[in-house]
Amino acid sequence: MADRPPAGETSTVPRVYVEQVDYLLHVKDEVLTPAQVAAKVAGYRAAGTAFEDSVPGP
Repeated sequence: MADRPPAGETSTVPRVYVEQVDYLLHVKDEVLTPAQVAAKVAGYRAAGTAFEDSVPGP
């Protein structure tokens, strides 16, 4: 039944999702609120930081 729409759906046209990601932020051993993430990313943007890899090498 692969050509049948999921329950509640009426269209068989495949959906397309487009995402644009300008920053990926990982903070080890911390849980951040969305506001804290936004503030950290804003700091990177304000500093003109396009890339930072702070993961220690092997």
